[in-house]
Amino acid sequence: MKPYWKNDQVTLYCGDCRSVIKELPAVPLILMDPPYGVGKDEWDKESCEWIVPVCEGKYVSMFITPGIKNMFRFAAPTWVASYCYPNGTKRSVGGGINAWEPVLIYGENPFDLDCRMFKPTASVKIDGHSTPKPIMPWSWLMSIGSKPGDTVLDPFGGSGATGAVAIELGRKAILCEINEDYCKQIVERLKGVKRFNDNGLLTIAQKQKVRLFK
Repeated sequence: MKPYWKNDQVTLYCGDCRSVIKELPAVPLILMDPPYGVGKDEWDKESCEWIVPVCEGKYVSMFITPGIKNMFRFAAPTWVASYCYPNGTKRSVGGGINAWEPVLIYGENPFDLDCRMFKPTASVKIDGHSTPKPIMPWSWLMSIGSKPGDTVLDPFGGSGATGAVAIELGRKAILCEINEDYCKQIVERLKGVKRFNDNGLLTIAQKQKVRLFK
């Protein structure tokens, strides 16, 4: 199976993750933000709960951010964590203000504290992607579920956030992305990412001009 692109830390496959994952070894952590099926973009037509059985046997821990609307559509998890945006202004499909995001945990639950608050940030497009994952909560989740040198798998590469955070925190990453245009954008993004020092989370916070709530 030939990668679309790779460097010392990230391997990117352009294709359907259902086929790619079959060929991959198990990893310590699968971290993903699948489509929510809310029509955010042309690819956002289903909530992708089928991904849980596809990943069976391929992880020690798996974290999925399914969106509040979909969290009960997925197979029952081991546990549910969350991250919060105090004073968040994002309106949910349920009609209220959405100030938190669920994280479904499968396999081993490595959390001592299963909720974290972050300063709200504006939702912006990255390289043409309409729903890029915020760096800070993704850094927190990756730091909880893996250690430096571990490999993290993301079946929905999207804007490349998992690859960027992996490089910055000294992990390796395997990304799958079915859209070749997004693959091209991921490559361009990751070419410019450098590893941070051992105080990686704080450095990312400074870089993003946001602050972790402690």
